[in-house]
Amino acid sequence: MSAGKSLLGIFVALSVAGQASAATLSLSDSTFAGWSLEAIVGSAGFQTGSQQPDGGNTGGNPDPFWQVTTTTNELVYSMSSGPGLEVDPSVSGAILSMDVSFDFRPISAFGDGHAFGLALQQDGRFFYAITGVSGSQFSDWQNESQAGLLAANFVAPNGGTLDFSELGGPIRVGLLTANQGGAGITIGYDNFAVTVNVDDPPDRVPEPALGVLFALAGLSAAGVGALRRRQQG
Repeated sequence: MSAGKSLLGIFVALSVAGQASAATLSLSDSTFAGWSLEAIVGSAGFQTGSQQPDGGNTGGNPDPFWQVTTTTNELVYSMSSGPGLEVDPSVSGAILSMDVSFDFRPISAFGDGHAFGLALQQDGRFFYAITGVSGSQFSDWQNESQAGLLAANFVAPNGGTLDFSELGGPIRVGLLTANQGGAGITIGYDNFAVTVNVDDPPDRVPEPALGVLFALAGLSAAGVGALRRRQQG
């Protein structure tokens, strides 16, 4: 192999290695073992959550699901979550966006039922993004999905800033449920899943400086020129 081609190969390899890449991290739960419900807005007990042993939408037998009941007419926002539903940007890399998907079924409902979506907790503060409402039609299981949720799409009811960067702290993810004037509404939830779209992990090899790439390109061109002169001589 000629010196020019060899140097050109190094230049191309470094260029490709230096390009940014993205990856995904999947967090999901369809059994809801160890789940609990925490108040984001309102008081503890305004909504209650419980694992139901059967009747979900995964096709198993038994088939657990998560049930949330509103017990008050006061405004309430809650986060339901369980073990393992956490991402750490300092390990995974900066978060670009999040996708959420879950199934739901009104069990005892009226009006709009529950508002729902994705809830997050970082550094002790809660954040939420509403993606839709359950309604009150007593039908079969339905799916709710929302892709491309950015940090800017989340509301911070108690202050603070959601940090998706590599400097941000670990983030717990969970199901958001909300109501006002909804005492007695009960909705079932199943197949909770979040896809975290992340940038390169923070321990990646640094990209080569632009000057280095141009220098290598120059060396490659010089090598090709020298080879041609040698062949012509």
